[in-house]
Amino acid sequence: MAAPRVAVYTRISRDDEGEGLGVARQRQDCERLTDLRGWAVAKIYEDNDVSAYKRNVRRPAFELMLSDLADGLIDGVVAYDLDRLARQPKDLERLIDLYDERKRRMFATVTNDVNLGAADGRTMARVMVAFANKSSHDASRRIQRKHLELARQGKSSGGSAPYGWQKDGRKVDPVAAEHIRAAQKQLLAGVRIGTIRTDWQRRGLAHPREGTTRLPHHLVERMLTNPRLCGYRTYRGEVLLDDDGHPVIGAWDPINTVEEWEAVCAVVAERKQKYPGRSLARKYLLSGIARCGLCHAKIRGQVNRHWSRNSKGARFSYQCSRQGGTCRGSRRRVRHQPRSCRAAGESCKHHRARR
Repeated sequence: MAAPRVAVYTRISRDDEGEGLGVARQRQDCERLTDLRGWAVAKIYEDNDVSAYKRNVRRPAFELMLSDLADGLIDGVVAYDLDRLARQPKDLERLIDLYDERKRRMFATVTNDVNLGAADGRTMARVMVAFANKSSHDASRRIQRKHLELARQGKSSGGSAPYGWQKDGRKVDPVAAEHIRAAQKQLLAGVRIGTIRTDWQRRGLAHPREGTTRLPHHLVERMLTNPRLCGYRTYRGEVLLDDDGHPVIGAWDPINTVEEWEAVCAVVAERKQKYPGRSLARKYLLSGIARCGLCHAKIRGQVNRHWSRNSKGARFSYQCSRQGGTCRGSRRRVRHQPRSCRAAGESCKHHRARR
């Protein structure tokens, strides 16, 4: 009788170095466990540097593993610990549903003896995930409290320095600051943010990540109206006030005076008042929902500005939004915006089928 073919799932929330050492250790321990059980490893599913607690994070390997388990391509799952698989009860329930369909599916973890095929094992798993979820929630609350304390002191919460400042986040980058001031002068003179964005993108300025060629409209607007420009500290997107009701001043050199920053913000707000309650950005079906079938990045829509009614080319196109603007050809052109979810959501999958 052939040995059951199981999946080994590994995950770690943070891998700042990007070396994958944590998931490698998990994989080694899981492989030893499969040898002891007499199971064969069919495939390794790895989500490195991916959170299982954050609700807006999609785990590509986890989703693929569930799909393969449902299709019968694997006979079970092995993980280092149950919290590597799920920290949200809804994710655990999706896995339990698959084991309800076929109770003979294999399941094992290195640190615990939990059987999702049995009622007692499922109950224990639910309790364990509930505690893991609470642990993540408590850690998140402590981190938020720390960030609020840093904000009240005018300090940065960490991360890379915004465009306009040097790597330490305190001293102004003279070249980048001059680009920001020049763009603000253009904005006050009546130039549209879209025109500034196109110019910056052509010149290779202010790219949010190394290797990225696309510069979103909202990011340029944020750069030109960020309260940090005049020294104000923000918290959760709002200017933070001290006990006397005055804005908290950050521990960095400002680029604008308060008056200059307020003038730029007033111009942007006045333009938006022409269309109250409506975003000026173009809307595309399934924006932020549909994902690339090759790299799982979000699909974004764009319009062909050179299109005309007599043109034979496509008016709209959808492509993935990963670094570099595309994952080598995962793009779909359409004459009209698709009205079905399948048309946009499966755009890259159709392309992959044709390759």
